[in-house]
Amino acid sequence: MDYTDWKDITAALQSVITSIALIVGGFWAYQKFRFRREREPRAEFDLDVFFAGAQAGRVLIEVNAFVENKGSVRHPVSDLSITIRHLLDSDLIVDGTEEIKGQVATPHGVKHMLWKETYIDPGLRYRNSFITSVPGEATFILVLSSFYYGREEPRIEFRMQRLFKVPK
Repeated sequence: MDYTDWKDITAALQSVITSIALIVGGFWAYQKFRFRREREPRAEFDLDVFFAGAQAGRVLIEVNAFVENKGSVRHPVSDLSITIRHLLDSDLIVDGTEEIKGQVATPHGVKHMLWKETYIDPGLRYRNSFITSVPGEATFILVLSSFYYGREEPRIEFRMQRLFKVPK
């Protein structure tokens, strides 16, 4: 065998090894994606209220919904809504119905749709704010929020709720 034959054999061997490495690497990446469930949504969801101040018998508030994609894949999300409920000083504290799982009933409030469809990029934290007001006699505010991951059925719903005391 001369130099040209050895060169052809090593080139062929290099091509085979490269092909095997690509196949093994692709299989490894697929398994990692599958077993780590990278395509599944991983979100952190939080709510906050900033009390801006009182005017004309109302308390101005800024409600912030924070959504963070903890995964490594962009996810479509839809139907982010915020429901702002409140208790007045004159309201009795009573347990709610089965519909709200027996939690304290907050009889006053309204639901707002913040956005219908968007997406959340991996590693980013989105702040969605909504400015509204509650009566000056309100003592507590209950903020409920939810959104859906994905566009195909069944969509995954994320929910969050927090209770805030209205400062006097």
